Amino acid sequence: MDITAITFKTERISDSLYRVIVQRADEVVLEKYYVGNDFDIYEFKLSPVPTDLPILIDFGADYVIPAKVTVRVFAPMPIEYLAQMVSGGRDEIDIGRLVLWDKKKFYYGKLTGGELVYFYASGITQSPVPRKDLAYLAIDIENKDNEEWNLRRVLIDYNQLSLFLKDDIIYTELVRMIIENKEVKLDYTDEAPIKDGALILKGEENARKMGIYRLGKRTLKGLLFKGVI
Repeated sequence: MDITAITFKTERISDSLYRVIVQRADEVVLEKYYVGNDFDIYEFKLSPVPTDLPILIDFGADYVIPAKVTVRVFAPMPIEYLAQMVSGGRDEIDIGRLVLWDKKKFYYGKLTGGELVYFYASGITQSPVPRKDLAYLAIDIENKDNEEWNLRRVLIDYNQLSLFLKDDIIYTELVRMIIENKEVKLDYTDEAPIKDGALILKGEENARKMGIYRLGKRTLKGLLFKGVI
């Protein structure tokens, strides 16, 4: 993807010491020093990655799910970019992560049950639009119960989701949410939510790199409500 105003350069400090700089406009956002030879041959690469933070999506208001329905929705999620130097297609050196979104605006903590929990303030849409700082969590919600429920929060294992790209929009893999007998189960599918979506990050590989394990189905308590609390 074209991330405007991001530039990269290497400076030879001595015969074997290089300074690597990543800038946004005139601001240095990443700076590393490397010992070696021929760092001038490396090219710069930016790859979308899930934010390295716990994500409990807070919709800010109840999303009403009628009885016996299935609906697909998208929730905007923060995205980061892994800056790398690449040579020969396989030799990759991680420089660091770039954050394009406003943490103070979207990411906040508050006391819940006596513990400090961090939330990501999001919303729900059915019409994603291109954004450089956001990916869209794709959720198929199936309410099998004979009663209406309100959805307020969803806990997502974000680092385990695959990412797809189409028309400059970043999507996560499809997550199926099944509501049955007053319980919620999330099924991580590895499937693209759009036709001809290009895979840009495989969730299983990212989870392994982060030192976590790929999850299947899990039951989440306390996410569904009746009426207004």
